[in-house]
Amino acid sequence: MQYTATRWPVRRSFTGSLRLLLLAACLTAAVSASAADELAAIRDTVFDYFEGINQVDRDRLERAFDPSATLKSVDASGALVVEPIADAMARWMQGQATERRGDILSIDMAGGQVARVVFNFDGDYVDFLTLVKLDGHWRIINKVFIRT
Repeated sequence: MQYTATRWPVRRSFTGSLRLLLLAACLTAAVSASAADELAAIRDTVFDYFEGINQVDRDRLERAFDPSATLKSVDASGALVVEPIADAMARWMQGQATERRGDILSIDMAGGQVARVVFNFDGDYVDFLTLVKLDGHWRIINKVFIRT
């Protein structure tokens, strides 16, 4: 079987090129806006966690964490400590409302479904948070932290 290529006339025009350029710009802006929306949603989730602890607000903490989440750290003897989020929330709810400072140091996102956030918690802790997008909402599924 032999393939015969058909040549279609190519008509170049300034108007056509301008339309193509505008379409590309609109698509780029839409992708950028979508990424910006995702980053804002990730930030909101992280600050629900942070302010949930600061304000002793269980609702904000429950919005931020998936119920299966765990907290991990290394104790003074070098052993791994794993705490379920339910235990951590119970402990946090026994605290007092305070004013701490929190800063997002970096956000990495992959595939629009997974993100990693490095968070400086009041200069005392650095948290490495893993988030996933579940049912349209970002949730923290894992927190690894170190006291600085």
